[in-house]
Amino acid sequence: MTDILKHPFTALRLATDEVDERVLLVTLDNPRTELNLFDFATFEDLATLFGELRSERSLRAVLLTAAGRYFSAGGHFELMAAQRDPEQGEYLGRLTRRMYNDMLQVPLPIICALNGPAVGAGCSVALLCDLLYAGDQVALSDPHVARGLAAGLGVSIWSMYLGGARAKKYLLTGQSLTAAQAEAVGMIDEVLPADEVLGAALATARRLAAAAPHAVAH
Repeated sequence: MTDILKHPFTALRLATDEVDERVLLVTLDNPRTELNLFDFATFEDLATLFGELRSERSLRAVLLTAAGRYFSAGGHFELMAAQRDPEQGEYLGRLTRRMYNDMLQVPLPIICALNGPAVGAGCSVALLCDLLYAGDQVALSDPHVARGLAAGLGVSIWSMYLGGARAKKYLLTGQSLTAAQAEAVGMIDEVLPADEVLGAALATARRLAAAAPHAVAH
């Protein structure tokens, strides 16, 4: 059994799959905010999780989803306020870089079951997953610029999928992409009725958990 389950996360719920214990189920569930807004604790929890998963040996796949109507409605107002304070702003910058860098270094496949709209930082986390299943009601957006903030990692991710010209359109305006539009450009792997998303993502996680681990990791 992985030691990750013993960690006292406050914005995440962790469990292993009842069918295959090598599949880790991670649920974003922040009790301090509505709509799973990303606050400092969310970033700290995810940074710790991905850091631990970089050297995890007993697991074979990770399924990431969220509780409630939204996967995440973006950053909490406390993060915006923090960027006006030099020390807090520096800490937030280091924390987010650590989280994203460690997520990219996790050797396990990360499958996302997108249960609702993903905005800003939540959208970036979803798009960095290896496979992304989404409900037909889902939308993706990065409204950082519209809120007076730099788009940060969103620039790289959206440009990778859309190309520079189209990425600018969405990043400068904060306009959202529907699930169908996102699937058409390869941002989402499969769009399904909302009640089928988790099952489809879990089936894929179990399939990858049973595959050759070194081949999957590399």
